[in-house]
Amino acid sequence: MKLKIIIILFGIFFISCASNKNDLIFTQKWLKEVTGKDYSIEVLKSLQVLNLNETKITDGSLVHLKKLKSLKKLYLGFTKITDAGLVNLRELKSLQILFLGNTQITDNGLIHLKELKSLYILLLANNKINGSGLVNLKKLKSLEVLDLAFTNVTDVNLLHIKELRSLQKLILASTKITKEGLKILQKALPKCDIYYN
Repeated sequence: MKLKIIIILFGIFFISCASNKNDLIFTQKWLKEVTGKDYSIEVLKSLQVLNLNETKITDGSLVHLKKLKSLKKLYLGFTKITDAGLVNLRELKSLQILFLGNTQITDNGLIHLKELKSLYILLLANNKINGSGLVNLKKLKSLEVLDLAFTNVTDVNLLHIKELRSLQKLILASTKITKEGLKILQKALPKCDIYYN
């Protein structure tokens, strides 16, 4: 039976169970640098939730996340993460929730998310996204919530969103989508609640 461990430390929230010791040695050292605390590899095993919102994490630091294969929820909002950092998320196939709101990502970075097929919540609000990269989300058949508020998404890019048939909530507040575009989207996704102003 796996032991569930909860650690709250300097705004970093971890839920852990078990993992490969050799794969986590560098992550252990990195966490020591970030938090000033020395945590055993046992504590980091099968890390499931990591909240790094409002931290000074950099694109280079994200390389340490590659080893956290059991990660299900990752919060990187309000950071300076860019498209270059997103490449390090490609192998996190267990991710279900990804918060990238208020970062520095653009449409170019969305290509790194296209294989994260377990994602059901993707929050991209307040980024430099115009919608051309949304084509990379078409394979995310489990996606239920997509937040594109305060982006520059336009009607032209609605074709890609229309293919996300599992969507239940779509947030388009303060985008460049018109009322006509919204009608087309509502017709294509009748079971989806669309938030628009």
